[in-house]
Amino acid sequence: MRPHLGPLPALLPAEHARRYFHRLQRWVRTARRELQTAPDHRALRYYGSGESGWGAQTAQKALLAFAVVATDKQYDPAIAGASRDELLGEALAMLRYLLATHMTGPLACVDLAKWGHTWISVLGMERAYPALRLLEPYLPASEREQLIDLQLSEARWILEHYPVKAGLRQNNRPESNLWNAAFLWRMLHRAPGGLDAARVEEKVAALIRHGLSTPSSFSAIDPAQLAADGPDLGPNFYDSFALHHHRYLNLGYIAICLSQLALLHYDCREQQWPEPPGWHHHGREVWELLRLCTFPDGRLIRVGGDTRVRYAYCQDYHFLSWHYAHDVLHCPEATGYYHGWIDLLEREERANRSGAFVSERCAALRAAAPGYYYRLEADRAVALGLNRYWLREGLSSLGEALPPAPPLIAPERWHDATHGAYVRRTPRGILSWVWDAAEPPQGLIAPIHRSDLAEWQANLGGEVTGMGRRNFQEIEAFHGMEWSAGFATAGSTVHISDGWITEGQ
Repeated sequence: MRPHLGPLPALLPAEHARRYFHRLQRWVRTARRELQTAPDHRALRYYGSGESGWGAQTAQKALLAFAVVATDKQYDPAIAGASRDELLGEALAMLRYLLATHMTGPLACVDLAKWGHTWISVLGMERAYPALRLLEPYLPASEREQLIDLQLSEARWILEHYPVKAGLRQNNRPESNLWNAAFLWRMLHRAPGGLDAARVEEKVAALIRHGLSTPSSFSAIDPAQLAADGPDLGPNFYDSFALHHHRYLNLGYIAICLSQLALLHYDCREQQWPEPPGWHHHGREVWELLRLCTFPDGRLIRVGGDTRVRYAYCQDYHFLSWHYAHDVLHCPEATGYYHGWIDLLEREERANRSGAFVSERCAALRAAAPGYYYRLEADRAVALGLNRYWLREGLSSLGEALPPAPPLIAPERWHDATHGAYVRRTPRGILSWVWDAAEPPQGLIAPIHRSDLAEWQANLGGEVTGMGRRNFQEIEAFHGMEWSAGFATAGSTVHISDGWITEGQ
């Protein structure tokens, strides 16, 4: 059994690298106090709810953070609160819980269900995959075989049961098509002979075709090929690269899609595997939109709004996109986001005082839905863990001087007619309006260097509140025009108050 202690190339200013790793180690110290022991199995541990579904994904993301910290050459037991051997032992107990409670294992999760074999069950492994390699040398041969069997069972389920689905408004599945394609491709090379290579390559190609797809890209594909991919399939993105996900213009899930490209890219780079054909198709165009909608300190500008906890889930995976933008697209601005984001993380840490990431602002959420709270904590932990791993293994050079390359054309404006979306960015500020938003309509005006002033909940759109449990607006119609310096738009909405005390009112 050999420890995997990766080197740390001097690719980033040492101070920034130290600060990010310090944050990760402090989080591990806090998370260690919240590890749970599986009922009747003291050798099995988990972080979070321990349930199947999202509980298993939360546990996997925490596992990545533990494994990366425990195998790092600059590990500091005084910060992490445990010796290296103790931390490795806890990481192995966490991995064994996941092995035991999977569909291929002998036990169930604490909710009496097993995890795995769903459209989303490999997402946790996609994000935590380096942990499996880091811990594998410490496993006996029988558990290494069990780990491979688990992964192959998931790959076979995708091959046999996961349907290719895609569409602009219905069945919008760009991110899940990408992560299932990536997992299939990874297992094709991870376990040669374990899968039918021809079928895997065919399924991966179909999933990628229906990942970052647009109407224009569809026009270049043989209609017979599209028909063979599955019934009623359409593009996922509009030609403007707007994404209608969860029923609104969703910038956060555009960032999730780009992070999926990054995850497989760095794994193939490390393992010296070829990437699947077309993997980076439209990655550049998607990044150009994300860059327009990112403050200089790294905060994602959610034109179109959000239905989730802000500056959490999608924001944390946007962090991985900066590596991709820097290393693959040669975007120098990505380094600036990296340097700015650590200041915001540390500011929130001081407010928390516990070492956790969002414990203060999400205290009410933790009381009402602890499983979701732990999910948010683990999202940031896995993003910081992957950042550390990619840097220390020399896979990413985020922060290093870029070689000469044609620069990306920084767009100063963007428009999507379907959502009635208009964005203008100047050296002084960001201005936007979106009709088909999470809480329509929604506008934003903010100074470019004051990301803390960004607001989108009922912002600039007006609000009428009745006595029902739900108060919302539905869009009737809108139109507009734009020119080089600005835009004008007008429309109408219906204000609805629903769920009154009197039945049927």
